[in-house]
Amino acid sequence: MATRAIAGVPNSATATVIFNSALPGTDYRLKKQMIVELVQDEAGRFVVCEPTTGVFHDDVTWPAALEGFIQAFVNQFEALQHKENNLSASLAAELDRFRYLLIPRP
Repeated sequence: MATRAIAGVPNSATATVIFNSALPGTDYRLKKQMIVELVQDEAGRFVVCEPTTGVFHDDVTWPAALEGFIQAFVNQFEALQHKENNLSASLAAELDRFRYLLIPRP
């Protein structure tokens, strides 16, 4: 995982986080790198979001926000997988976006 500040953004608490391989604390790894945005909101909470799936998580510290995001991301993927046979077209497309990014660890 790597972080870097986004140039030209006035809020110094905004960063891009790049996940490159295994998702810590899960049984999954990434097929390709995933870029998420980490922002500190007006209340001082840290929000992590991934734009292609819409998954997000917030917490009082950035490490907790990142950990929570990973768990929320995996939980959303597993929930969609569990209900795969009953998904609407839009939720089936969302599951496909997750499958494009995630694979179980060997």
